[in-house]
Amino acid sequence: MSWEALEQGNQVPQNWLGKPVGVFVGLSSNDYSQRLLSRPETAIDAYLATGNAHSVAAGRLSFGLGFTGPSLAVDTACSSSLVAVHLACQSLRQGECELAIAGGQSSALPRV
Repeated sequence: MSWEALEQGNQVPQNWLGKPVGVFVGLSSNDYSQRLLSRPETAIDAYLATGNAHSVAAGRLSFGLGFTGPSLAVDTACSSSLVAVHLACQSLRQGECELAIAGGQSSALPRV
């Protein structure tokens, strides 16, 4: 989605490789990891924890796209996405990054 957001903003993602692009991700809820833990033990692997940890989400995106700016995951419950956008704007104003990607994710799954 971040790659697509850059393209829709008329930015060529490859042009930002190694540049100070900030990544600010608002996250809340851990329903997905709860569901994964309900699987049989043989289906749980070593990547379950890091693959679902909120703390690594922004860094994984920054690393994957080759960005060198600030990278931050934010969990303020319902306001996580809004706070991520606010922090991205502050970072741009303060010159910490030249471009910022800000967004949010909720892994809440429907209750069955």
